[in-house]
Amino acid sequence: MRRSGNRQLNRAPHQIAITQARMHPPARAYLERRQADGKTRREALRCLKRQLARTVYTTLKNEPLLYIGATVGQPRARIGAAASACSH
Repeated sequence: MRRSGNRQLNRAPHQIAITQARMHPPARAYLERRQADGKTRREALRCLKRQLARTVYTTLKNEPLLYIGATVGQPRARIGAAASACSH
């Protein structure tokens, strides 16, 4: 979200916002509302990125366990609060 820092990490929310602005009707409506409030397209896009970041943060906060590398019939590696209890 900062202009400095990890460029690849900053690019991800930008690409998501751009794609949603083109394809996702609720995101388009959000941008239109922001622009009707007097914001420029660039400022409205920045607001959309912030909203997306809040959504991702809330999702991660409410669902702290993520399963990675899961395939049928194989145990899954766990990441999160209970990872130390499942590492044996």
